[in-house]
Amino acid sequence: MITKPFKLFISKDVARDTDIVGGITLAAMINTAGSTPLQDGDVVILDKNMKVLTPGSTVADTDTIYVAMGHSVTYTVVNEAGTSIAARKIKLSDPIKANYIKKYSGKVHAAKAEQAWTATFTATTVGRQYVLRIVYKDLYEHPGLYTQTYNYTATATDQDTMGAALVALVNGDSNCRVTAAYTAGSDAFVLTAKAIPGCTTGLSDIDEFHMVSFEPYINYVDSNNNQQEFVDFTIATNLSTGTGTWELMRDLEKEAWAYEGVHNRTQFPVTVPDFRTVKSSNYNLLIIEHDIPYKTPNNLYSETTQAKTIIAFIDGTNGDAQQAFVLSQLNPWMASTPAGFANVTSM
Repeated sequence: MITKPFKLFISKDVARDTDIVGGITLAAMINTAGSTPLQDGDVVILDKNMKVLTPGSTVADTDTIYVAMGHSVTYTVVNEAGTSIAARKIKLSDPIKANYIKKYSGKVHAAKAEQAWTATFTATTVGRQYVLRIVYKDLYEHPGLYTQTYNYTATATDQDTMGAALVALVNGDSNCRVTAAYTAGSDAFVLTAKAIPGCTTGLSDIDEFHMVSFEPYINYVDSNNNQQEFVDFTIATNLSTGTGTWELMRDLEKEAWAYEGVHNRTQFPVTVPDFRTVKSSNYNLLIIEHDIPYKTPNNLYSETTQAKTIIAFIDGTNGDAQQAFVLSQLNPWMASTPAGFANVTSM
């Protein structure tokens, strides 16, 4: 059951027209040949009269706001005077009403981090078999825990020989889902997860973004053919999917398409809109959770439905400028709502 549909606005790294200030009408910004055109990927906040919200405005000035973003689609319209105008399509949010806002927050971009484990090798015993086993925890398709195992029989007592041999075994396996490194002298053996090609290659990847999660063990085989622990692995880097990465934005954009009528994901080729997410770019997120009031079909009661409006600002000179302008519009207005939201400043 869909309980909180959302609309997503992904900005582009475009320079805003300096004449777009408080009070400019939406009609003026639609005209691509006018003096105040809204560019493709330019985001701005509008008041209840569909004019640009003046920075510093409060609920006393307008009790309803909208998020507006220029679209890549342009078309020709003819006004009442018979004049043709080149117009840009504008994407609008649902009405955001002051009395119905539940949450106002920002999420700054954070890079993803692949999981890594480290162990400090000690002296080995010549002729003894050592077993490196990597247990993967992210493969939900597998009925049990999927493992990869690498065996090494010691030919010398020094740990450098063993470290080099295990690095060669792990990195020489094209199917291995981690990479190995060994630092002679410090005796540090490190295993680091690889990026998964099926979801980190490009915007057209079918799989949703996920990361390798694993835990390694290294044992030796004793004289009774039983495995005994050789050394302990400790976590060096915790797995983190990050925030506002292009992979996460791509998946979020795919989810948003469903609310725009794109439902076919099984019959190929699938007709979908062009991605607004830019590969290898980073995004800061501004999130507004709110209710939308409406009359019941029998016109007897007022009800509300949950909704969410998400603005993704691309990291860059122009994207940062867009973000600063939108925050100068939203922060004072949000602070004046009945909930009195704190300013979003950590973006």
